[in-house]
Amino acid sequence: MLRVLLKWLKKITILSIAPIGIYGTLELSRYYSTDVQYLPDDSFFTEFEDIKVDQFGWSARSGHGGIYWVSDNEIVTMAEIENEKALYLVNVTDGSYTKLVDTQSQKRKLRRYCFSNDTLFVSSWPSSEPLEFEYQPRNFKIVSRRGSELNGRLRSAVRCGYYSRPGKSKQRKGIRELLREDGFIVKLSSTGEKFDSVELVNADGVSYKELSSEPDVVNSINGTALYYPYFDGYFSYMTQYKPCPGVGVWWLGRKDWTLKVKDYCLGPWSKAGSSVIAPTNVGLFVEQHGSGKGAPWALYYLVTPEQELPIDMVGGRGVSTAPDGCRVVYGSGGYRPIKNKEYRQHLKLFNVCAYFETKNIDKDV
Repeated sequence: MLRVLLKWLKKITILSIAPIGIYGTLELSRYYSTDVQYLPDDSFFTEFEDIKVDQFGWSARSGHGGIYWVSDNEIVTMAEIENEKALYLVNVTDGSYTKLVDTQSQKRKLRRYCFSNDTLFVSSWPSSEPLEFEYQPRNFKIVSRRGSELNGRLRSAVRCGYYSRPGKSKQRKGIRELLREDGFIVKLSSTGEKFDSVELVNADGVSYKELSSEPDVVNSINGTALYYPYFDGYFSYMTQYKPCPGVGVWWLGRKDWTLKVKDYCLGPWSKAGSSVIAPTNVGLFVEQHGSGKGAPWALYYLVTPEQELPIDMVGGRGVSTAPDGCRVVYGSGGYRPIKNKEYRQHLKLFNVCAYFETKNIDKDV
């Protein structure tokens, strides 16, 4: 019985790939063994084991902190380096680092931080006084906010602050905020019932661009829109179960305001838990959260129209795409109880494009 089981574990089966329709429904179903031959070799990874991070308590998708790229080769993140916890600027080419905010010696604690439009916003707790900075970078500015200044109901991760609905609109659904200069992407209804168009509107609520009136496109505009420099546009996704378990994603390019949507039907591994999706130049980088019966053996996957590739078996959190669209970084390390307030992960980088070039598959564009 054991011999039969081991033989089965070494099989890798590609069941189906079936793009459907003008926008495409991607059906991918695979079973991977735990054989490491299906994983990228170490040459595509860079591990910074001395840079301890803990992404379980942060969420860049919510604008509450995490890992932010502030230049082509630099990130900002909370980290523990040489036993000192602080907000650091880290160079991912050589592992050098600079302390931005000392979170141990100050009485005020870092409440959250967020990066947008060449500005790093930080807020403190208690909020009576702003935080002090150890270093002022040259390529971006740091702005300190009191926690009381951030009180509000509508919080924006892409703007790193709170916002008001466009114009005097009382509409509560179908509104996705973009960068301030771009306004909002809004789903509208001409009948007062179902949404039948999606448009760009400014802060005053005035429409300046109709994006689509195709029902499939209008219905696909969901999730939190974040800005990605590598294609100068916005990306968002939403977990879905029809036409099959997976995610519905959309891209909005700022150059010509082209809106593209696609449904991805993911493999059985996606059913056990939840997925965080980061777009890249060559496909979707999927961070899968799950445990227990039916959980995936790989926790990171690269999904393209032709392949669903397992990337990393080690658990992680906080995946973030580089401005070139070719690299991702994340906190590497599985969840476990905190001991002595120590950080549970270390910084890890994966070169998506370099690995992709070794595969004879088409780019997901």
